[in-house]
Amino acid sequence: MNHRLFFASAVTIYSLAVGNAQADEALDTHWDDCRKTNTCRIEFDHLATQESDPFMFLGRVMDNEQARWRQFRRAIHEYPDVERCLVRTEWNRREPNLLLIDWDRTGTGRGAEVCLFRIARSLGNLERLQQWLVYHGFELSELHKYRGEDYVVRYETQPVSHMSAYWATERYRERNPSWIRALTGFDPLLRYEVVFRFSETNQVVEVSVVTATK
Repeated sequence: MNHRLFFASAVTIYSLAVGNAQADEALDTHWDDCRKTNTCRIEFDHLATQESDPFMFLGRVMDNEQARWRQFRRAIHEYPDVERCLVRTEWNRREPNLLLIDWDRTGTGRGAEVCLFRIARSLGNLERLQQWLVYHGFELSELHKYRGEDYVVRYETQPVSHMSAYWATERYRERNPSWIRALTGFDPLLRYEVVFRFSETNQVVEVSVVTATK
């Protein structure tokens, strides 16, 4: 065995692990100070609307020609812009606080998919999206590419990478209590997961919700 090569590889792996841990810690502590004074805000690129940033599925605009249109039609009409995804106090503000999503209205299904898409497009980059998700208690995966470097996309908004955000069962049940769990003590839910898919230019081109069960 080449001990120098082995040592160098071990140092590289350790450095990457430390770097990832430090990055996670930085995200976790980003909001600490402003939470104490209830003054947290987040910068954004623009305020997304259905006209400027139409809701997409697999990188394709979701419209009445798509097979799943009926599943999303109501949520798209109910949340035509990012402001409608927020608490009412933010609706008419020139600079709304995009942290203040109205989970009670959007729920955690189709409304959440549409609104998280609107928010992600408004934030404009991955770093802000990660900060937003951590603020709301999500655990994050790394960004995974599932296309090779030599792959040529078939259309500009084709998904080429994805990132997942998770709520553990306890966190999810804070917003969605289960009568089955209350009666039996058993909860079939493993976790609540939101998958963000990105184009080659790192734009969010799909948001989908997955509820993994036991």
